[in-house]
Amino acid sequence: AALVQDLARMSLGILCFDLLLITSEVLVTFYGNVPHEATSWTLALFGPYWWVFWFVQLGLGFVVPAVLVSLPRTRSNTAALGAAGLLMVLGVLGARMNLVIPAQFQPAFEALPAAYQHVRWALGYTPNAVEWGVLAGTFALGTWLFLAARKFLPLEERS
Repeated sequence: AALVQDLARMSLGILCFDLLLITSEVLVTFYGNVPHEATSWTLALFGPYWWVFWFVQLGLGFVVPAVLVSLPRTRSNTAALGAAGLLMVLGVLGARMNLVIPAQFQPAFEALPAAYQHVRWALGYTPNAVEWGVLAGTFALGTWLFLAARKFLPLEERS
């Protein structure tokens, strides 16, 4: 249990550092006013997928785990700390979505949409069934690897 608590505190420190990096990236992007980058961040913060940044990445991925790790009642509960870890992973997934999806709406340079005329190269993005299947398979593989490690690796001291 002490190991889990130490890992949770370390994860909270890494989350705080990551929040500092995100904040600095947003500030530098808007101060520099590079159109492609500023548009991507504007879409991530206020566009059609705004909820991914505010609710998934910041809310579920940072605020809720920080509260779970910080509160005296939950910081010693391994189930609560495990839930905090799972929510941190969900926040990382939201961060990856914020990296990929907004960049699909704004081309890197203005002539790009006219360069290729095909429905597969249109701006905008919605995951298809195959991509959702790959995501589900990735989670299943991660779960399987965790269960295999739990079975074969000694996670508890034996007396």
